[in-house]
Amino acid sequence: MTPFLAAALLAVLVAGTLAARWAVRPVGRHRAGILAPVEALVQVDAHCRSCRHTTRHAILRVHGEHICRSCGCLNTAVQEVT
Repeated sequence: MTPFLAAALLAVLVAGTLAARWAVRPVGRHRAGILAPVEALVQVDAHCRSCRHTTRHAILRVHGEHICRSCGCLNTAVQEVT
């Protein structure tokens, strides 16, 4: 294999790798491009300690922790609002 052919093959492989990585980047805000965890299917209104107001929270089934859908804070003991 000649050096010119090897350089051309390497350039094609690098360009293909860069194109494949570029195509899978999330569009928009970073957190908006990521789906919610599979285990966090139950959502309730609760008081967030970081936001200091009532927001939507996703409840994890494993430990019963609440994840604020507004700021992403992990709350352990929260007051659910009915």
